[in-house]
Amino acid sequence: MTLIVGVHPAKDDRSVLELAVTLARSAEQDLFVIAVVPTPWSGALTVGDRAFEAWADELGQRAVERIEKTLAESFPEVQASAAWVAGSSVPGTLIEQAVTTEARMIVVGSGSAGPYGHIHVNSTAETLLHSSPVAVA
Repeated sequence: MTLIVGVHPAKDDRSVLELAVTLARSAEQDLFVIAVVPTPWSGALTVGDRAFEAWADELGQRAVERIEKTLAESFPEVQASAAWVAGSSVPGTLIEQAVTTEARMIVVGSGSAGPYGHIHVNSTAETLLHSSPVAVA
């Protein structure tokens, strides 16, 4: 079985990876780390939309490279893979991936608005807590 790990594509914060690795080790699970990048509005693509797609693609690729490097250097014993997925809703995309992969849990990090050393449940985590069909950590 798998644990889905949601990471911010532009935020270099390894705390969510550390939590996920701890959970994966204790439950003998593998990790699927996902960076959700925004999608442009649907419809006819304009020049601006193409530029946005190129930016989102680059953002996703850089996120995956950063995640893979951190996992390889700090947690080589944990079986993990990383990918970026385009989505209009971060919680919706993580839930979709959890259902598709039959994950046991979705792991997300603390929001950045809370004081240092405290957990802040941001809008992504709050939505997941209320609507995820699997456990959320």
